[in-house]
Amino acid sequence: VLLVGLDGADWKIIRPLIAAGSLPNFRRLIEGGVSGDIATQAPTLSPLLWHSIATGKRALHHGVHGFTELDAATGRPRPVSRRSRQCAMLWEILEAHGRKTNVINWFASHPAESLSGVCVSDLFTGNIPPQGQPWPCLAGSVAPSALHETLADLRLHPAEIPAEVFGLFVPELH
Repeated sequence: VLLVGLDGADWKIIRPLIAAGSLPNFRRLIEGGVSGDIATQAPTLSPLLWHSIATGKRALHHGVHGFTELDAATGRPRPVSRRSRQCAMLWEILEAHGRKTNVINWFASHPAESLSGVCVSDLFTGNIPPQGQPWPCLAGSVAPSALHETLADLRLHPAEIPAEVFGLFVPELH
């Protein structure tokens, strides 16, 4: 099973691009799998929705209600994290049944959890510094931790992306 989530993506944009031949890999994925429209919940906050997808439950049951939550100790807001979850995620259920799983950049997945495969948390890229300055990875953002340095070396700084690539997403750029 391959679950690919594109936050904020819309078939009104994707389908014409597929038809024009601009997204050949999407075409292959769709032709060899399943795709379709899905209904959403309100409020349309990405962490809430993504956790509903991965648990089959609403926020009341999975525990992730948005981007932040109140810290019980301080009473101040803090980002939601893996510790905010109150039920099993799809990959946890698969792991319990002996399946190997990989999870990459799922909302509120930090700290990365130990899986039979690899987990790269949503905080892996961390705060992106100006180009040329050190770009440390946040501790606990990769599991197994032995892959931390290897994956960190594969990151692409936004300044390394050619203007013509940005132009595909922002046509008025030029």
